[in-house]
Amino acid sequence: MKDLTGQTFNAWKVLEEVDRDKHNKRVWKCECKCGGYYNIVQENLTLGKSKMCRNCSLERKAELPKREDHRLYSIWKNMRNRCSNPNREHYHNYGGRGIKVCERWQDFNLFVEDMYDTFEEGLSLDRIDVDGNYCPENCRWANIEEQSNNKRDSLKLMFEGEYYTEAQLSRKTGVSRTTIQQRRRNGYSVEEMIYGREGVGKFKLEYNGQIYSGKELADALGIEAGTLRYRVRKGWTMDEIINGKI
Repeated sequence: MKDLTGQTFNAWKVLEEVDRDKHNKRVWKCECKCGGYYNIVQENLTLGKSKMCRNCSLERKAELPKREDHRLYSIWKNMRNRCSNPNREHYHNYGGRGIKVCERWQDFNLFVEDMYDTFEEGLSLDRIDVDGNYCPENCRWANIEEQSNNKRDSLKLMFEGEYYTEAQLSRKTGVSRTTIQQRRRNGYSVEEMIYGREGVGKFKLEYNGQIYSGKELADALGIEAGTLRYRVRKGWTMDEIINGKI
């Protein structure tokens, strides 16, 4: 069984295991940041259900803005509406698919307690599992790109054994996203999207007497595959490909 001794969970520092509760769940003696000692059930620590002692929680709430003025209020309100109000424009993507807001987050103050510390301006509430509910263990703050990559309809393309969105594949290979999209619409395979139909199977380079694919040589040289392909297309010598142009 995992030993939590010495680990920190929010304001709690775990000191020792003390007992099991009536449901046979592990209980740990913890010290709050205020210096108080409390016995906390393990899952309340690891799932973030308990973040600090009651006194610290009350003090923290007193410092927060009023609900209607709070930056997170509109985020919380919109989250609940798109899961519970059939008249909302995007309800069919949320409540209509069975996505719910967990019981804990029906309370705005508890939502703030769970999410306030990690919030930054410019970030949006994002579900890690897009088919899962809104709850502490399935939500994070994410920027626009992270959210775009995590949408249900984000196209994933397999290239060299890994999955990429179009934007990620463009950055990795140096091929513009517009080119990738156009070639995909024209029925190109992923390799053809990157190398062109005439280049598939022909992108081989000789180095130190051995023949490499672009990916193999990039890995051997410790440079990005997209950088290697760019330098080859520009007609750089092998020395320039390896060391860059001076």
